[in-house]
Amino acid sequence: EVVTFIVEDELTPADTAAVFDRAGLTPLVHTQPLGQPWPTLGQLIDSGRRVVVMMERHGGGSAYPWLLPAFRYVQDTPFTNPTVADLRCDRERGTGDSPLLLVNYWLANFGSLVSDARTINALGVLGPYLARCEKERGMLPNFVAVNFFDEGDLFRAVDQLNGFR
Repeated sequence: EVVTFIVEDELTPADTAAVFDRAGLTPLVHTQPLGQPWPTLGQLIDSGRRVVVMMERHGGGSAYPWLLPAFRYVQDTPFTNPTVADLRCDRERGTGDSPLLLVNYWLANFGSLVSDARTINALGVLGPYLARCEKERGMLPNFVAVNFFDEGDLFRAVDQLNGFR
């Protein structure tokens, strides 16, 4: 399996790197050169470097080149959506040439997060939205961020997006 962390970097890159060292994960991290094509999931697995670590606002620089500045590599969609009608596929962060697409998909109603997740994570709602973002952005979503992944049909929708029926 491949795991990607996008760290809200309230800590320094050195502190973040120390946590990965203590957890024994540093030998597994992938360093992605900016501007180079990303390896496939299979290539990451075969290399043994199947952990990707990004920091929201910083990167690790030359000291920790595997701590990638997330929004140089990732473009995402808006993340404050009060209703289903507010869900848009516009670019929120990142640049137009950031090679990976993160679709933020949740409603920002703190009083109804679980019931909202049950509603919008349904295959008939999530699937068409992901297909719409793929068409509008011209990119296959690489990441789908949801509230409560275990509510609804996230995995079925992602399988459908990837051509598995």
